Amino acid sequence: MDLTWIGVVDTTVKISLGAAISAVFGYFVLVKKQEHENDQEQRRFFYSLQEEKKSKYVEFLSLSQKLIQTYLYTSCSPASDDYNQYLRAFNELQIISNDTIRVKAYEAMYSVQSFIF
Repeated sequence: MDLTWIGVVDTTVKISLGAAISAVFGYFVLVKKQEHENDQEQRRFFYSLQEEKKSKYVEFLSLSQKLIQTYLYTSCSPASDDYNQYLRAFNELQIISNDTIRVKAYEAMYSVQSFIF
């Protein structure tokens, strides 16, 4: 009877220890995997934000050149669709940019406005 009881306890301890070790390592693997997924998501968000900024910069500069070319020999009306589209691009650029870009964009807008009006 003694040997059977010891055998049962021995088996129970082995199984319990194996399950505890598996649970601890499973938890650590899960945490590391979640951290990796979070890092990937942050990188994706960063790069998508960079792409959005780039497209806004290009749109603003393109519209600046378009306005200058369109109103090279005539004066622009502040109610024109071209000018309203330009102001919208400028405002979107102001929202997503840092202070250095905001200042330079404002200077560019001021120069374009001075030229077309």
